[in-house]
Amino acid sequence: MINGRWVPEMVEWEEDDDGYEPLYGCTRQDVGWMKVAACVGHNETDTPLGKVGCQASTKVGQLTQSSTHLRSSRILCLFRIEHGTPRIYSETMPFYGRPSKACCSCRERRIKCDRLEPVCSQCRRAGKPCGGYRDVPSFMFRDENDKTARRSAESKAKTEARRKLEDSAALESDIPTPGSGADRSPSDALVCRSRGQQTLTPRIIASLSVPLEDQGFRFFVNRFVTRMANRTGRSLYPGTMQPSPHLGAVALDQSSRDAVVSVGLAALSNVNNDRELRILSREKHTMVIKAVRKIVENPAQADPDRTFHLMIMLSLYEMVSCTPSQLDSWTVHMDGAAALLKQSTFSLSLKNLDHRAHLQFYFVAIVRYFSKRVVSPDILNWSPDLVPSAPPEILPGVDLVDILVRFTKFDAYVHHQKPDARAVVDSALLFEDELREWQTRLPVDWSFTVKESNTCEYTFRGQYHVYKDMWVGRIFNHYRWARLLVNETIVSQISKMTRPTANDVIQRQRALHTIACMAIEICAGSASQEAISAQGVAEDPSHIPLLNGTFMLLFPLGIAGGAAGTPDEVHDWVVGALERIGRTMGIRRAFEMIPRLKKSIGKWKLDQKLWNSVHGYK
Repeated sequence: MINGRWVPEMVEWEEDDDGYEPLYGCTRQDVGWMKVAACVGHNETDTPLGKVGCQASTKVGQLTQSSTHLRSSRILCLFRIEHGTPRIYSETMPFYGRPSKACCSCRERRIKCDRLEPVCSQCRRAGKPCGGYRDVPSFMFRDENDKTARRSAESKAKTEARRKLEDSAALESDIPTPGSGADRSPSDALVCRSRGQQTLTPRIIASLSVPLEDQGFRFFVNRFVTRMANRTGRSLYPGTMQPSPHLGAVALDQSSRDAVVSVGLAALSNVNNDRELRILSREKHTMVIKAVRKIVENPAQADPDRTFHLMIMLSLYEMVSCTPSQLDSWTVHMDGAAALLKQSTFSLSLKNLDHRAHLQFYFVAIVRYFSKRVVSPDILNWSPDLVPSAPPEILPGVDLVDILVRFTKFDAYVHHQKPDARAVVDSALLFEDELREWQTRLPVDWSFTVKESNTCEYTFRGQYHVYKDMWVGRIFNHYRWARLLVNETIVSQISKMTRPTANDVIQRQRALHTIACMAIEICAGSASQEAISAQGVAEDPSHIPLLNGTFMLLFPLGIAGGAAGTPDEVHDWVVGALERIGRTMGIRRAFEMIPRLKKSIGKWKLDQKLWNSVHGYK
């Protein structure tokens, strides 16, 4: 407030690649024109806005300045207030100090001018023509629009030149050279990233000048899309790797493409800290939300597959752009998908899904529960009969979903009802036996091998898993984190017992050992989730998922890195993996998970110290 009136906006402009940006928020007032002068160097923490030293008037021509800031650089902003909302019609006009009011002749002779009308006495006495006096406001505030536009254009040109250099360097690193591809055994299903090379991750090689939308689309494909590699003999070249066949259908629909581009641009803006990309990603995100809103308003005319794709991309955008207070905001769009499934059109579409995609829907619902501890109707209504005629290679997935749904309901009961610890442990042991039996009954096609390599980055202890089927690898991850949570329940409930028996102590130690084993397996299997399958398409292309396992890997890593009994080695490795995912893939959720993991481990160590002190352990 200045002189008893609300100034619509006190603006300080900060120069960046895009020109100038308002830093202070708007206030409201009546309709009219208003000029406001604000110090360029003003800081909110230094001087209150009301003490900037300027006054405002509803008349354009009037501007009163405080004498205390006359020698400060200022910017004059002109606003049109319409219905309480300020609209900026201002021009950049820096303050250049107090000019002399003398006539030209007196200024040249450097003598004092008495500024009499019509001519000053000094010019009359010297017989010189008096050219009149200066218009002070016009000299105090000069029009700098052209200069500002030129500086902004130069800044953008420098940014574009820097991007071209980066693309050029990436282009050179993507050109395969003889001997650059290491020989791999035919059974390998993983392309390792060598420490001696900058990267072996396949990239889409594009021209040096790439539109921003194409940059976002390319980044999404390079980082998050499943890529299959075809072999030439025993060599594997990044240039031969092809994206999932689902990608072509996505690129044909404008809304689907906008959804992919919004996620890619948001992630790329996080990696490069590029404000321009971030703004464009928000614009694309808004367009996708509008498209989904139209679908919700008229669901009978909607394409269910396209709708679910848009909502998945909205969830991924939330993961990429999340803040510490919105760590689980991605679940909002899953709630929207669950609401749509109540419509007959969408529920029929779910039944017609490929069996793998159908099961994945329930796995996501289970993960959502353990993220927010809220049971969704999809879990309550689950039945194995909802996946009819499942082929033999799919049946283990159906059985695992059934076990996890029952464990989810059990966990919700424990979380809300707080039953007796002894009863909880007995029930949890039944789930542990059931999960262990599930693993022993797996068919041969579900087997995997553990390989070791000293040249692969991002592997835990140099180990990585090789699966015959990418989908099987993802199901194994669900099994591991679920078994880890079951045993964590056993540990926590036994720790609550006032007088645990000797068998309870043994069972607790056994559960801690299982937790450590499952956490290690999650870390060792993570490389397979991020990497590229090197076996080519050995099955129906429709079974190849569009997305790789990067996003779904965050939840198991969070469980492994923050569980009770997790070894320090595992915790430190998980923190490093999340930092790398956030830094190189632009997924902010990975960064925001780290404080929660550290807090969980700190609490576990205190609980374990208390347990040891009470029960006589050292």
